[in-house]
Amino acid sequence: MDGVSDVEGCGTVAPAAVAESSWLIIPAAGVGGARSAGERYFVGLTPRYTLGGEQKALAVTSDGIVTVLPQGWA
Repeated sequence: MDGVSDVEGCGTVAPAAVAESSWLIIPAAGVGGARSAGERYFVGLTPRYTLGGEQKALAVTSDGIVTVLPQGWA
């Protein structure tokens, strides 16, 4: 994380600042499914924030982030 105090729902970003966070995704056994093409996983979010004392929300469309192949496929 950079520029944000928390990403669990209570974080703050200073005025006029930029914040960034990253994930390390480690697939669990079996999440690749049984098809040789694997399984595609998506992520989306709805950041909620307060600006000028008014609560706001911005829905971000989900997007494919990773395809996990079944175990044994390379």
